[in-house]
Amino acid sequence: MKITDLKSITNLNLKDVSFDKIVRKSIYWLRHSRTVIFVVVLSAGLMMAILTLNDILQQALSGNLSGGYSQTDRTTITRLNKLQTSDKNASGATLPSGRINPFSE
Repeated sequence: MKITDLKSITNLNLKDVSFDKIVRKSIYWLRHSRTVIFVVVLSAGLMMAILTLNDILQQALSGNLSGGYSQTDRTTITRLNKLQTSDKNASGATLPSGRINPFSE
């Protein structure tokens, strides 16, 4: 630093500092460094996603998942287990007369 720089810092007058100058310099800085800001934000988001996935996988592998099936989930699982496969005919399915089943083989 030069001596003249130090003198200008010590002789700082608040009248020379204006809101307009600060805004203009901030906008100038943002325009010229938006790529850097984008890369930093993108990297932070990617790191956050990786750490979250890592935490989920670690909990799943150790068996410490705190969640469980709710009653709605158990009801749905029971209904899915009761479904029949396509090779079994549904015994209670009757069609009106004159109609054919488009899904029959």
